Amino acid sequence: MVPASHDTVKALGHGTSMPNQDKELESELARERAHQERMKEVERHEFKEREDGAPPELVRKPKALTPNTNPRSNADIAKELDSLGIKTLVASLWTYDHDGVSKGEKYREIYIHSKLMIIDDAFFTLGSANLNLRSMAVDAEINIGCDDPRLSKNLRSRVFTMHTDDAIRCNGGDGGHHAIQEAFDAWVKLLSENRISKDDQKPCKGFLIPFEDKRTSNMRIA
Repeated sequence: MVPASHDTVKALGHGTSMPNQDKELESELARERAHQERMKEVERHEFKEREDGAPPELVRKPKALTPNTNPRSNADIAKELDSLGIKTLVASLWTYDHDGVSKGEKYREIYIHSKLMIIDDAFFTLGSANLNLRSMAVDAEINIGCDDPRLSKNLRSRVFTMHTDDAIRCNGGDGGHHAIQEAFDAWVKLLSENRISKDDQKPCKGFLIPFEDKRTSNMRIA
């Protein structure tokens, strides 16, 4: 699932959070683009018959006007998201051994199977299904969907508060534009501080750590 995960985070503007996979993919894309350019160059030539009976010669044809179908770079995606006013964060959940009973690594990643999506404090879905067609239409999963703004707002506030250990301005307040902007900026700061704390094996605030996955794979599982 490494390539699929990378596709997802790259579309959100965070391809470099999987540095090895991102580097491998960029190298493959560069090789593919170079091959395509070589093939286009060959296609731009044709044989021209000579009138003096000599072997035909190659002549260059005008370069065809074709749309740019090259995959987008991280910079292109980031620029597009910024132009649309879309800001994203990708984090993973980690817990710290505050009791000091562990003898080695103080941090352990938290695995939660349930999936939650909250939209504008107006709708949420919660359950076991991944947010894709297979889970929603094929696999045996169960989700609830709710369009009660009161429940959506309450759930968002509680989840944000829990994940950030009630850090200042991190729960999204009333859910308005200004409050969510403040929460986004506060989360950026919190994640940065938590990354440093994790690297130093010191306690973090809440459970959020910037997502990073150094694995690499060329195998895609449908």
